[in-house]
Amino acid sequence: MNYPCSICKEEFDRSKLQESHDIPKYIGGTDKDGRHLLCKDCHKEYDKKLLKEFLKFIHYEFDLESDWIEIIGLQKSISGLKNLHFRFREISFKIKEEVFGDDSI
Repeated sequence: MNYPCSICKEEFDRSKLQESHDIPKYIGGTDKDGRHLLCKDCHKEYDKKLLKEFLKFIHYEFDLESDWIEIIGLQKSISGLKNLHFRFREISFKIKEEVFGDDSI
């Protein structure tokens, strides 16, 4: 049986679809936050969009130059800061609404 990708709507065998968490697990998301089935290409683009928004926020919040080494160096300290964790969740929900509307599994 085939299932549609939640973004491009193309149908795929279930084994070819990936489950995307609306709040990525790497920032504390859970299944309760919502999930979508995405094809590999759409999942990659969705993750890139989230990461781009996270990095824009980090750059603004910390007034960093566009230096990847500095941004990557913040990775561990960011995961422990509640206000950033909360902000990343907000960003994730914003991107989710832009991409999917209110159509979570």
